[in-house]
Order: sequence, then structure tokens, then C-alpha cells
Amino acid sequence: MNPPQPNMGLPERTRSFLQSHFGFVLEDIVTDLNGKENVGVLLPSKEGLTRLDSEELERYMSFMTGEKG
Repeated sequence: MNPPQPNMGLPERTRSFLQSHFGFVLEDIVTDLNGKENVGVLLPSKEGLTRLDSEELERYMSFMTGEKG
């Protein structure tokens, strides 16, 4: 049984794509020095897990799905 993953506001389309492509979605929240929270996703890469913030994730999704963005 997989541990529950918190829902940190990923769009359902993005969540579904990542789950079907990677089999899981690892989300995290990073708080900067000003207290602003930024949602990110950890994706497997050649360097191990790489964190993408929401803007990087949208560019990645556009690239992977062939959408223009």
C-alpha cells in the first residue's frame, strides 16, 4: 500500500499525467526566507530526484504532451 500523498494544489491533468508516466507523484512545499510557500514536484532524473517548481513543471508538461505554452 502506498503512503498517502498530500494534495498541494496540482491541477488534476498534471497529477494524472505524472502518475501515469512515473507511477507516483512526490510533492513538496518549500518555504523561502520571507515565509512564502512554493509547491514543487520531485521527478526522477539522471541526477536523482530533481525538484521542479510550478513554472518549471508547466513547461515540462507542455514539452511532454506536445502542447504549446
